[in-house]
Amino acid sequence: MKELSKVLSWKDLLSYNPLSSDKINEYEEAYRNNGSFNGWFDGKKLQMDVIPTDVKYGIPVNIIGDPCLSNVFCCLINPSINPAYSNSINYDFKDYVDKIEDDDAFDKESRSFNESLFSIKSKNPVKYLDYYGRYYKLIEDILGEEKLKTTDKICNIDLIPFRSKDPSIFKNKINPYSKFSVLVMLWKISQKDSISQKPVFFLRSAQCYCKVINQVLNELQENNIGIEGVSDFSDLTVKEENLDDGYILGLGGGNASSTRKPYLLTENGKRYKKVEDVNDGLSLLKNRVSRLL
Repeated sequence: MKELSKVLSWKDLLSYNPLSSDKINEYEEAYRNNGSFNGWFDGKKLQMDVIPTDVKYGIPVNIIGDPCLSNVFCCLINPSINPAYSNSINYDFKDYVDKIEDDDAFDKESRSFNESLFSIKSKNPVKYLDYYGRYYKLIEDILGEEKLKTTDKICNIDLIPFRSKDPSIFKNKINPYSKFSVLVMLWKISQKDSISQKPVFFLRSAQCYCKVINQVLNELQENNIGIEGVSDFSDLTVKEENLDDGYILGLGGGNASSTRKPYLLTENGKRYKKVEDVNDGLSLLKNRVSRLL
């Protein structure tokens, strides 16, 4: 079987991104001419009969940070929306862009993408998207707030790049967009022989990721491509007996710091045990993350 990272270069990998650059031109032209924008994707791909305005008009967030440089990955389901604009479903296209989109992403004056989140950029996700900051508490405890905001070795991945307050509206979690996000993760893991330490991936909604990871691994294996020693999701998880081995941990959610804890996972992506409940587990994990950053 051929090793994934030896078959696909980073440039090759980007060609699998289903987010079409043609849509950027459509978006700019619609705004410039006060026209309409049909949305970033065909609803059939995500099994959506009705596409909410935020999903339709919100600029997709796929990957923030540089996966090539990064060693620590925070993997979420999809980018949320600003709670202040939760009624944006009533906006038309231009109103939505004018009132909601950040000028850092779309420059209204020049009517063009200034620094598009649509593309993968070498940016610190915590510095750029404060919303995600709460998921980096463990790393902040290790590095301190200032270093956390300047490091270039953290990357944020969203399984689905489209904006919504409730990710459950995306019924079909195994789709071309989620497969690309997982392919990036697997590509990074496949580089294990060329990097000094194994990267760590903290997963929200790990069961969703588990299903997509197993699907992508199966499809790769059908084409005689894979990762040595990895046949399915369970081969990637961090195990209780050695927290320095493996790649994937779960990450609790919610607003309370007590719930945002790293978890060991079962073979199906379910929570098995808090890392802090393993003997010296949290200390060992913090040491591992500190070495990676």
